[in-house]
Amino acid sequence: MFACDVHCYPWDLTDEGIGEVLDRLRDRIGATALTLVGACDAVEYFRPHVGVEPRWVRNPGGVFFEIEQDGFAATRIKPPLWDSSRRQDFFGRVSEGCADRKMEMQIRLCLFRSRRIVGRHPEVACKNVFGMPSRYAMCPHHPDVREYAMALIRELHRADNVAGIVLEDASSPRATDAESYWSATSVLNSEPAGLLNLCFCESSQQEAAKNGVDVEAAKRGAVAILDRGCQVGAEPEVDGRNWSDRNPAVARYEAWTQTQWTRLLQELRSSGHKRFVLNAARENFGLSNSKASSWPAEGDDRILLSAFDFVAHQENLEGNSGTEGGFHQIPRSQWELLLPWCEDSPEDAPATVREISRCAEAGMAGVSIDHYAAIREDQYDWIHQGLRRARRITTA
Repeated sequence: MFACDVHCYPWDLTDEGIGEVLDRLRDRIGATALTLVGACDAVEYFRPHVGVEPRWVRNPGGVFFEIEQDGFAATRIKPPLWDSSRRQDFFGRVSEGCADRKMEMQIRLCLFRSRRIVGRHPEVACKNVFGMPSRYAMCPHHPDVREYAMALIRELHRADNVAGIVLEDASSPRATDAESYWSATSVLNSEPAGLLNLCFCESSQQEAAKNGVDVEAAKRGAVAILDRGCQVGAEPEVDGRNWSDRNPAVARYEAWTQTQWTRLLQELRSSGHKRFVLNAARENFGLSNSKASSWPAEGDDRILLSAFDFVAHQENLEGNSGTEGGFHQIPRSQWELLLPWCEDSPEDAPATVREISRCAEAGMAGVSIDHYAAIREDQYDWIHQGLRRARRITTA
C-alpha cells in the first residue's frame, strides 16, 4: 500500500487526546503510520485547531520517551526530559493506540542539536573557525556527544513497539548558527561562507590531528579564503576546482569531517535492526557548496545513503533537487516525499492530489507529512483524496 506517515509532537497528542488524534490520522487523513517526535531542539509554532489550547506553542525541546538512565552511564550528557514524558506510560499508550488501529509508529530524533544540552555542557558545542560556539549544535566528534547519540538509538532499538527511527540530522552539524550564517551570506558568496559551518572545536581539532590532518594549516587556509571572499565576493572555478579544493589543507579537513560523519551514521545504523529513515528536509543540508557543510560530493554520497533504509526528501523525483548529491541513486521504492505542511503546504485540494499522485506514478513508497498540528481541518480531506488516488494508481 502507498504509505503515509504524519509527524506529531507529544503535546499535540496529549492536548487533543491520544485516541482522538490517532483516529483523525487514520480515518480523516488516511495515514498508515505515526512519526512521533522523540527528541528535538526548541520549537515554536501556531496551531490552527479550534478549541485546542494553547494556540501558540513554545517548547524548549528535550527527550520525550521513557529511558533507562543506566544506558547513559558512559556519557556526562543526560537526556533533558520533557515533564510530560514522566506521565504514566505516555509512550506505551501511544504505541498501544497505534497497534489497535493497525498503524505503525516511528520515532523521530534530532540527535545533535539541543539548546538545553549545550546550555548545560558548553564544552560540547561546535565552534567555527573564529572560535565562536554554536548555541545549539553539538559536535559529533566529542566523545560524550557520540555516546549520548548511540545511547538514545539503543533505547529505541530495545523498544518492541517502534517500527523505525527517523533521523533529522542529514548532515554534519553546522558550527555557525543559521541566523548568523545567513547574515554572513549577505556579504560573502555561498562557497566561502560555507566554511563557517566547519567545526573547529577542541574535540574536532584533536581527532583530526590524530588522523594526520594539519589542523593549523586548515584553519589558516579557511580564514584566508573567507578574507578573500570579503574582498572579491566570488571567483570562478579553476580547472573544475572551487576555492577550498585549491587549498589542500582545507580540502583535507573537509574530507575528514565528511568521512567521520558518514562513519558515525553507519555506526548508528548498525547498532540495531529498526528501519532507519533519513529526514532530508531542505534546512538540514545544502547550505553551501562546501563539501563538509552541505550534501557530500559524488563518491561519498553512496556510502552515506547506504546507512538508511528510506529517505524522505522535500522534492519529488522529477524536481531538480532529486538529482543532486546521490539521491538519483536511491531506488524509488525507498523514497518518500516529505511534505513540510508547517511551512510550505500545497495551496488547494487539486494541488495536493497532484503532488501525492505524482509520487505514486513515479513508484515512490509514500509521503511523509510534517506536521499534524499545522494541518487545517479542511486540509484533512485534501490529503485523503490524494492518498486514495495514489493507492488506486499503485494497485492498478
